[in-house]
Amino acid sequence: MAISPLPQGDGFLCQNSMKRILVVDDDVGLLEKFRYLHDRYKKYFELLTAENGKEAVKILGGTEIDLVITGLSMPEMDGFELLAYLNKDYPKIRVIVMADVESQMFKARIKTLGSAICFEKPVDLSALTHKVFTELQINYGGEVRCIGLSSFLQMLKLEGKSCTLTIKTGCNTGLLYLKDGDLIAAETGTLNSEEAACKIIGWDDPVIEIDYTPIKKEKEINFSLINILIESQRIRDEEKSESKNKRKHARFNCLVAVDYDIKDWSYQNFMRNLSLGGAFIETKNSIPVGQRILMSFSAANESVRCNIAGKVVRRTSDGFGVKFEQLSSQQSNVIKMIVEQDK
Repeated sequence: MAISPLPQGDGFLCQNSMKRILVVDDDVGLLEKFRYLHDRYKKYFELLTAENGKEAVKILGGTEIDLVITGLSMPEMDGFELLAYLNKDYPKIRVIVMADVESQMFKARIKTLGSAICFEKPVDLSALTHKVFTELQINYGGEVRCIGLSSFLQMLKLEGKSCTLTIKTGCNTGLLYLKDGDLIAAETGTLNSEEAACKIIGWDDPVIEIDYTPIKKEKEINFSLINILIESQRIRDEEKSESKNKRKHARFNCLVAVDYDIKDWSYQNFMRNLSLGGAFIETKNSIPVGQRILMSFSAANESVRCNIAGKVVRRTSDGFGVKFEQLSSQQSNVIKMIVEQDK
């Protein structure tokens, strides 16, 4: 069943071409959850559903699909048969598997059938939503990724916008408050006012979340926006000059889905920054420093997954940092591809 798309909204959000998602499962309740998900985000994608692999094959034969989400246990043609079919006839389509088993044998079998990503049932709809939009490279929900923060603030100034911006990069989070285009307040950690604003604006590759709810914040910043931008750039240049030779590998912010195994447990989260030396994984899971993990991820639209072993070297409230063990040339190339895609 196809659902017609709605027109894109206005504003500064990065515009996305309409994507098509095919959900395949005989669980009526689960299909209803996906229809609810579509109702919320229908301006970004079309939703098609099938109750088994046979129906899915018919849809694939007549409709261009960007992402397939499938269960395993279905009548007529099950999920494993569908995965084999997709791997042979549609190798470029991204696939997410919903499995109601925790067996490593099943996961290993799934991974032999292409670059499928596994979610265990019952499915966490919030985590799955995040994964769907990541796989399709869609910006959503008032989130901006394809413009620098300084330029974005100047655009808001010209438009005289009032809003609150939540700025995220790696494990850092900050707030910028604008009223009629003027930057009136800022906060991050223990910093506030002009000091916080300069710090936040100097962050690399930020994710910007916009909230247009009326602002209840007193004016704290007395400098003009252009002066704040200039001061932030000066501080950033000084910091880069001081730390030029401290880090062996350049670090890049990203949002990449990652599976990682610890002993007999498998987890699915997101990397927030990445380098040839290591990565930061965003999670609330309590992973101790010193723990060895095996990570698996891939560059967008690439069928080859990269498996890397590493050790947890630091822990924060938002996740943990991993130092990679020695990389092969193939592993290094996958990381470089991800970095290039997220620049």
